[in-house]
Amino acid sequence: MRVRPSILIIGDKGRGKSTLQDILKVFFGPYILSTTDTTPAGIYQQVNQDARPVAIDELEASEDNTLPLRITKLARLAYSGGVMLRGGSSHKGVQFEARSSFLMSMINPPPVPPQELSRMGVLSLVRPPKDRDPTTPILRDDDELGSKFMRRMMDRWDAFEPLFQRYSEAL
Repeated sequence: MRVRPSILIIGDKGRGKSTLQDILKVFFGPYILSTTDTTPAGIYQQVNQDARPVAIDELEASEDNTLPLRITKLARLAYSGGVMLRGGSSHKGVQFEARSSFLMSMINPPPVPPQELSRMGVLSLVRPPKDRDPTTPILRDDDELGSKFMRRMMDRWDAFEPLFQRYSEAL
């Protein structure tokens, strides 16, 4: 894809951020890199040259207050497929191309710079309905919806570009 937008989900405790992350884990299965504790280096070393989606739940600042900002910067680089160069221990450089879409969720977002915000959607979750039973799974691990969706997407990949163009014109 030419661009890979990312999503930043914010909301107080109990708003459904982790539930949404869990749904995507079931939906994408082994194709998604899902974590609650990582660094930018951990992400690009795991993803390597793939274009896997990355989901980071509870991306809160702790001892390292810059961590959420460094990860949102990585999401910005991935938006257009940025190439990152890193030095190696044997004085031989390593090249990574960031090509992932990111889903990041947190309670307290850092002051994300405009260049990052312009490349991501920000969702602010509200309180779920009081009559919703929180123990009822929305999507179970044994559902085959994710694998069926991926199969349909691969089977219909030739339709992507014309549909993308139509949506772009409409938006």
